[in-house]
Amino acid sequence: MRGALVTLNTVFITAGQVVAGIVDAIFISDEVNGWRYMLGIGGIPSFIQLVAFINMPESPRWLVQHGQTQKARVALQRIYGESFVTIQIENEIQRMVEALRDVELSETSQATSDVVQNSNANIDEEDCILPGKTSQFSEDARNRDNGLPSVSESSCLRSKLTLIRMLRLKTTRRALFIGCGLQMFQQFVGINTVMYYSAEILSMAGIGGMNNNKKGENAKIVWLSALVAFANFLFSLGAPWIVNTFKRRLVLYCSLTGVFLSLVVLAVSFQLITSYSIPVSVVESTNVTAVGVNIHTSCSKAKTCDMCIQKTNCGFCYQMSLSGRTMIPVNGSCLLSPVEFSPFSNYGRCTNKSMKEEHAIWAYDHCPSPYGWMTLIGLILYLASFAPGMSPLPWTINAEIYPAWARSTGVATATACNWIANLVVSLTFLSLTHSITRQEMSTEKSIVGHRQDFVYSKNSIIAYMVI
Repeated sequence: MRGALVTLNTVFITAGQVVAGIVDAIFISDEVNGWRYMLGIGGIPSFIQLVAFINMPESPRWLVQHGQTQKARVALQRIYGESFVTIQIENEIQRMVEALRDVELSETSQATSDVVQNSNANIDEEDCILPGKTSQFSEDARNRDNGLPSVSESSCLRSKLTLIRMLRLKTTRRALFIGCGLQMFQQFVGINTVMYYSAEILSMAGIGGMNNNKKGENAKIVWLSALVAFANFLFSLGAPWIVNTFKRRLVLYCSLTGVFLSLVVLAVSFQLITSYSIPVSVVESTNVTAVGVNIHTSCSKAKTCDMCIQKTNCGFCYQMSLSGRTMIPVNGSCLLSPVEFSPFSNYGRCTNKSMKEEHAIWAYDHCPSPYGWMTLIGLILYLASFAPGMSPLPWTINAEIYPAWARSTGVATATACNWIANLVVSLTFLSLTHSITRQEMSTEKSIVGHRQDFVYSKNSIIAYMVI
């Protein structure tokens, strides 16, 4: 039951990403206030959640743990409704008391072991022993007679040294490394690169550009990003059933295999896009002043569209021509842009005045390519592989592998590893796309994706070996 419930959390997160993608697509056409609406609307669910939290009952388990049994009864009645009769509430309370007692005994036993086996525990007696209270509790007195720490000492040890104790014990140390490793590899195979930068990835594939002179192209690329988010949600729907039906390791193996293969598809697609990039075939006259001569010279040296858009302040200008039944890009030229991310060139056919007359298209950040569909398919296959396995299982496994006394600390530590890895991947993606090629990046991220795809692929192989 726990596995399915933890997985449902992932499903609802992906549903929220779909809603966010649709909102962004709706307001992308408003260049002045669109971004304000996007950020502002994001505050609405936060406000609703804040109001809901005010009326949300406290955790019955927490109340029982702190001796507030009557409040726990009231909270259970609110959670389960009027149909939950008194005897059921009392049975539930009793189960909580017994479970907490078992946890208490386990924690006390482990704390005792730590003190007895490690003479260098360095516990401050003033902090951990409550003078004058030990004699009031028979259990404390019995512990003192047997040379064991009091209940108050054990409580102090539990509150201060949980993470240290987890690292000292072989079983919990191994569980912590597995939990943190799964969370880190979940990010290192590049999932949030896909979710955060899906528009950028689709733009690099030549499907469209975020800085195109046509507003319709901007809207198209953002709607396609919302489609990617919807695919992630769609493939996540089966995760609760998969988690409850198949073995965890088998699901992880299958998921990582699919992730690796889909990132290879992405790498190959970017390699094809680069290898068959539109050539520069037109040299356009210029009246650029001396200030821009060097940049113009740099732009004019580019031999293909891919080489052109990688140069600072250079963009690709081309026209569409009918070849049989297909429109293909022709007459390409690499031109200077007046400013970074400009919707038109500084001279030539793609200036603000000439584009309509020349039927020219300006592409500052992308190159048109017949292989863009391959990138889109690679993204969909990636999400189909990731969503049912590597997306929910690190969270599910972390909720299952720790003993009760270490669960909260273990899950919290693994969550911190997840977000640290998320930060590293998110901050390095755009830089890596400029420092190494795109296909290498995709493959690298799948193992531990042109080179960027291969980076992520290597990350998948490493994760496969660790599991």
